[in-house]
Amino acid sequence: MRERAGSPDAVTTGPESLANAFAGFDAPETLVEPAPGAVDVTAIEPPRDVEKKQPPKPVDPSRIWVQVATGRDRSALGFDWHRFTRKAEAAFKGRSGYLARWGQTNRLLTGPFESQREALDFVTQLKAAGIDSFTFTSKAGEDIAPLPRR
Repeated sequence: MRERAGSPDAVTTGPESLANAFAGFDAPETLVEPAPGAVDVTAIEPPRDVEKKQPPKPVDPSRIWVQVATGRDRSALGFDWHRFTRKAEAAFKGRSGYLARWGQTNRLLTGPFESQREALDFVTQLKAAGIDSFTFTSKAGEDIAPLPRR
């Protein structure tokens, strides 16, 4: 009989092979039958072709805008937009107003513009009409909503 490893009487003759360590374990001679009504898990086919989900793209990419006003009252910004478009009709022709949250207030924007140069040219046109404005670049994913129509 062999002594248990770690016992004071154990004799170590070197490492035992893996095959010898598991030599006493044999496969069962008969398979155990499942109980009546049990689910046969060997019949379940796991899905193999799992599609990798792409991360959702940001709703709004980063874009260049011109900010013409700020304010808390979104409807009042609609009046400002109307006033600006009357004051500089040629500059605003074909342009729409947009709103972006800015802390507890809102930005009144127009755009988006293809480049910073194009936005600065628009700022120059507004300055000639007496309207103060500046460029603003939105962050990717920042919500920019169309100005509600009156």
